[in-house]
Amino acid sequence: TIQCIIDGNTATDLERNIETKLDEILEEINSLERNYYCIKGFLERLKTGVDLLNIKETIDIDDISIETIPTTKLVYTRKTMANYANAEVSLDRWVELSNLCDELELKSNGSYIVTYYSNPLEQFLYTDTDIEFGISVEDVGEAKDYRTFGDFTAATLIHIGNYADIIQSHVRLVQWINQNHYKIVGPVSEEFIISPLDINN
Repeated sequence: TIQCIIDGNTATDLERNIETKLDEILEEINSLERNYYCIKGFLERLKTGVDLLNIKETIDIDDISIETIPTTKLVYTRKTMANYANAEVSLDRWVELSNLCDELELKSNGSYIVTYYSNPLEQFLYTDTDIEFGISVEDVGEAKDYRTFGDFTAATLIHIGNYADIIQSHVRLVQWINQNHYKIVGPVSEEFIISPLDINN
């Protein structure tokens, strides 16, 4: 309280203590604001997930689209994982990304994006795989571990169900690309509406 700050202090000490207290209050406000945006982002993604589940019987699992991926800003980590298999959810990488976002004091405002810098489908074959884990955040200009994602044309589909079964969606997508005489010229990405950090399965 203010009385506790004042008691037993000279004017100079009082000024210093008040400045310290203001810094502490500001940090607490910033922390609460980051938590607010994180929870708000999860709520928005949860609503999207619920909407998809409500209409999943009407979604054609073979409905593949060609679309331009909008530009977003990502904070990310990228490293090679030995003997990687896509079905084995790497919670440590998700937690590492979440901690990095907190460390950089960034507000997340979108979904998680995982990008595989390998040949299509290699992420399922227990090979050493170069993988980027990213989360959409506010624009902070130039910074380490921060980049632009999007502004390219991609073939997309929606996977609803157990993550262990997502290989079927990837295979179907690659088959469709080949059958329709397109060519894959960039890495494969997965955008998570609901991430492994959000639910147990």
